This record gives sequence, structure tokens and C-alpha cells, in this order.
Amino acid sequence: MTTGPSSPVVAKYRARTVAVDGYLDLAVVQIYATASGKPISPGSLHLPYYTLGNVAALQLDQNVTTLGFPGMSGSDSITVTSGVVDTFVPDPLKHVKDPRFELETTSKIGHGNSGGAAINNAGQLIGVPSLGVPGQGGDVSWRLRSVAAAKPLIAAARNHTAYHSKILVQMTGTESVSQVGVGTDQEACSGNRTATASASATFGFSYAGFPKGLDVALYIGTPDGGHWATDAAGTLPQSTSDKGGCLSYTLDAAAFGQGTMPVGTYQLQLLAGPSLTPVGATAVVHITAPATPPAGGGSSSGAGS
Repeated sequence: MTTGPSSPVVAKYRARTVAVDGYLDLAVVQIYATASGKPISPGSLHLPYYTLGNVAALQLDQNVTTLGFPGMSGSDSITVTSGVVDTFVPDPLKHVKDPRFELETTSKIGHGNSGGAAINNAGQLIGVPSLGVPGQGGDVSWRLRSVAAAKPLIAAARNHTAYHSKILVQMTGTESVSQVGVGTDQEACSGNRTATASASATFGFSYAGFPKGLDVALYIGTPDGGHWATDAAGTLPQSTSDKGGCLSYTLDAAAFGQGTMPVGTYQLQLLAGPSLTPVGATAVVHITAPATPPAGGGSSSGAGS
């Protein structure tokens, strides 16, 4: 909770999700306890709140203010930026028909703004800061997820009913992984299990039986006990008639602060569907150290008698 425009925020409550839609990147949460864990009846809370604005009535060049906590600010207090709605963006995967699926704004947002608020001049909530899309050079398209998309989640939460998305593609049970590997794109998807350490490594899965638009993510367990996971955003590179292919992800050594990829064993798992269910067993691949050249840089031969 904010305590002032220049004061650090204070953790006062615990909350849990009551309605979630991973495709929309939206959730409704409900406060259930104080920060120390003391139970709270939601009906006893009287907190300030935003009413929902009419996104369908929004006009281009209309003022918008965003509030959130971007990490790049280096601040412990809330950050407020302002701008206008400069265009409307349809769903790039075409699952949502509303042409105002996203609102592009000139109001600067950054990592940490996600899940914050975007309000109009009337103080009504019109969007939720969601992502920045990089363009040419240093261009960035700052996007707000339309609050209109959240109405079914809010209705389910208010009615105390389970929310079931009609947008997310469900698994069919036919999904399978035939090969898992490391190397170049071709080597990774053909099942090559060992690669020599270099500036990057590509991990890949050869898959089949995946319906179009199914959310997927790639989990990579690293030799140091850490892990990397790709975003799940219906990213399968396939058409309606092509339900198989290769899904790959390249990880750079710079992510580890090194010049070459860490040597050791990597665990790979493909996850899919609304709940990111594991598909197939966890696979193991290896990155080995480059061969050490002989001393002197050349070959040697035995001495004759």
C-alpha cells in the first residue's frame, strides 16, 4: 500500500488468485489476511478502488495515466507516468475478436509496471500495463491490456464461481515429444544430446499432435541448480494443418556472466496447455568443455631409434 508520493510502499495484506486467464495475462486477486497472516474477512475491508471505464468509448489522443513499480526507476515508491492512447491493437493470434484488445500508449512503462493501473482523466480504470514490444532501433510500443477483457474474470470472482477461459486452447491428449537435444536448431531437434561449450546453446524439442495456438513453455534446468523458462504465449510455429515441428530456444552465455556456456548437465522439459502440463519425460543433455589443443599448438611424432 502507498503511504505517500515519495514514501516507500508498505506490505499490509496477503492475497490469492480467484480467477486467472493466462492468455489474457490478467488475474483477479482477493485479500484474505494481513501481511503477518491474520485472517481478514474481505467484506470488512473498505479500501479505495477504481471503477471500470468504457474502453469502447475511448478516443485516440485521450489522456491516460499509468501507475506501477518499474524496477528501472530504482525507487521503493510508486511511479506515475502520463501520455495518450495513440492506437488500438488487435489480438496478434486472433483468438480475441475485440479490435481494442490492447491499447498502445505514449505513457512510458517498464518491467514492474505490469499488473498496475492505467486510468483516464475521470479516474476510471481502462487498462492494465502488460508489455513493451521492441521495434527498430530503440523504439518501444508500450501496451495496455484492455480492462474490458477482464470483465468475465471479475464477474466470476464476484459470483464466487469458477472461471473457465473460452479463449485458451485446451490440450487434446495427443501431444508428444519425439526428440530433445542441444546444438544448432537442426541438431537440437534431431536429438543431439551433447554440444561443445560456446557463446550460446540452442535447446530444442521435436513435437507432434499440438493444436494450433496451444500455450507452450520450455524449462531449462542449468548445471548450477538454477533454471530458465521461456514465456508461454501460444508461440508454436505452426499452421492449422501442421501440428508438428521444432520448438527451440537459444540461451546466451552472457546470461550467466560468462563468455561460454557453463559446462555440465542440463535438464529440459516441454510444458503445454493452460496449466503448463509437462509433455513427455524430463530429458538430459550435456555441454562439454572445448578440447584443449596440444602444448605448442602443433602435432608431435615419436622419435625414431
